[in-house]
Amino acid sequence: MIIRKAKFEDAEGIATVHDNSWWTTSKGLLYDESQGGRSHERRVMMWKYILSGEIDDIYEKLIAYVAENDKGEIIGFVYGGKKWRHNKVYIGELAGIYLLKEYHNQGIGRKMVAAFAQELLSLDIESMMLCDHAKNSSRQFTKSWEPLSSAKVT
Repeated sequence: MIIRKAKFEDAEGIATVHDNSWWTTSKGLLYDESQGGRSHERRVMMWKYILSGEIDDIYEKLIAYVAENDKGEIIGFVYGGKKWRHNKVYIGELAGIYLLKEYHNQGIGRKMVAAFAQELLSLDIESMMLCDHAKNSSRQFTKSWEPLSSAKVT
């Protein structure tokens, strides 16, 4: 398993993880299957736009990392960056972390967040925010994080 920076060519794999992990971890919190949702094609287009770098209306600096399994398949990703408009405390934002359910509890999410945090630190950003739904069972993951300033990429 490797953690690496996301590339434009990763849009399809990221969209697949986004689709699959959204329904397994967020189902019933905000939406349910009967309400429809994004088509996979629209999600791929969205990720192509995000990874193209044209998203400068949200992030001054977009940061995105993917996790690949031993077969080279994308199994997770994190994204966010240096906010274009930010408050004085939280300049960095971890906008999302998605990991296929079968890869939970293996330290992969922590490694993706560490890579993300290291890049924030390289930009002299020492704080970040992450917002999530209070009823998301996966949010317990964040309680075990080390402080951002001590994050290390391994």
